Amino acid sequence: MKKIAKLLGVLLACVLCFGMIVQAEPAEEVVYDGPEMTLSFSFSSSEELSIVYTNPCKMITERTGGKVQFDNYFSGSLAPAADALDACGTGLADMADITLTNTPDRFPYSQQVTGYPFLGFTSFCMAADVMREFIPNNEYCMAEFEAANIYPLFFTGVWGTAVVMKDDVEVMSPEDLAGKKMMVSSPTEAMFLTNAGGTPVPQPPTEMFQNFQSGLVDGSIYGLYICDIFGALELAHHVSMLENSFTTGCRVAGINLDLWNSFTPELQQIFIECFNSPEEWDLATEYWIKSDQDHLDNCEKWGIPVVDVKGDDMKPWIEAAKPLGDAKMQELYDAGNTHVFEVLDALNEAIDNYDGEYK
Repeated sequence: MKKIAKLLGVLLACVLCFGMIVQAEPAEEVVYDGPEMTLSFSFSSSEELSIVYTNPCKMITERTGGKVQFDNYFSGSLAPAADALDACGTGLADMADITLTNTPDRFPYSQQVTGYPFLGFTSFCMAADVMREFIPNNEYCMAEFEAANIYPLFFTGVWGTAVVMKDDVEVMSPEDLAGKKMMVSSPTEAMFLTNAGGTPVPQPPTEMFQNFQSGLVDGSIYGLYICDIFGALELAHHVSMLENSFTTGCRVAGINLDLWNSFTPELQQIFIECFNSPEEWDLATEYWIKSDQDHLDNCEKWGIPVVDVKGDDMKPWIEAAKPLGDAKMQELYDAGNTHVFEVLDALNEAIDNYDGEYK
């Protein structure tokens, strides 16, 4: 027995020693030794607002020893936001910042299912965290990008809904919108408002400042950041922040699929690692959280009351929107997108099971 115990002790020591050796050896970094290249990147936003995408590009240039460079075209100077998908898919731009709300018919799963009213996302970061895990692992979503000749590298959610009122009028339930003229961002929101007794004004956000200033509208149902960016927030006198976003859009950093397939496996791995590194995610979440807080700070600076609509107060909103969301899913199903309910169930399951830090 003593010999057996001694032998076991020796084996255990060997195992522990081997484990220490394995743990001590750093993972070997992939090296790119292919040709030099300069890739065009089309951005919808300004350089200041594109840091989430420009940062991994800088990392790629460093990782490749300067062999891969980027020509960045900001604020739609190469292709406007509405044309970014086709610009990248056809190769006019090698890479692009693509917002799928501009082309919803081509993304019934990745955009329209994720646009179901009042999904359980409770923050911008949570929406991005779920999407970056869910979409790449859903075959129906990924098939849409392949059909567009795009390889998606990084996903974020376009999240957040605030009811911003020109006058000091508190909105806590859909009933409070009766008789109000409101700017809305989607046909589903327009129908929701109509059912609540309000009048939708479906104009682009570029008209928001003028509409608030002239009194054409009583307010807007948009993201708070949209109201601030387009100058309307400073004219407002009350804000209601909804805990769940009326709709959640999808935004991606994509690369032309033909170009992607021409890359060596080493270069593909470098791109994936840089766009999905912990450093990139930390930078992105820090940026998103700060941006959201900046808009709330502006409300405080301008003396605009802000109330949170959450918990039980969200139930009337969710219940009123559900029939509209279900009808939209049925419409997509009848049009031949026969996996919409399956994808919606899987997405809701991913949201319900989310255990990250941004819930």
